[in-house]
Amino acid sequence: MTYVNGASMFVSRAFLEKVGLMKEDYFLYWEEIEWATRAKGRFRLGYAPRSVVYHKVGASIGTHDTEGQSSPLSEYYMIRNQLRFCARYSWVSLPFVVFDIGRNVVRSLRRKQTKRLITLMRALFGLPFVPAK
Repeated sequence: MTYVNGASMFVSRAFLEKVGLMKEDYFLYWEEIEWATRAKGRFRLGYAPRSVVYHKVGASIGTHDTEGQSSPLSEYYMIRNQLRFCARYSWVSLPFVVFDIGRNVVRSLRRKQTKRLITLMRALFGLPFVPAK
């Protein structure tokens, strides 16, 4: 494991004192990965194989997991935070991430998905999320 999923985690007081809290600018996605990256090499990760965690994916943000579709809000924060993480910790990955976003921009243009295109572009350029009308 490289990180613990944020839906169910336990951290020690020592962890919080040495690593600090999660960064608020990773709201919604990538925050636990960024947290684990800051802690790398100082703490061990573990898991409880017999534990059961129920997590309703996307319930609070409108993602339709059963249909395989992300909500605009979900897609915006996933892209924005992935870019943010790569810019801070993995410059080598950044061109590939930008290329992938570019593919989705072209796909949205071809399919005339104007609302999705606007969401992608706002995330790519670090503009605030604005719900499409």
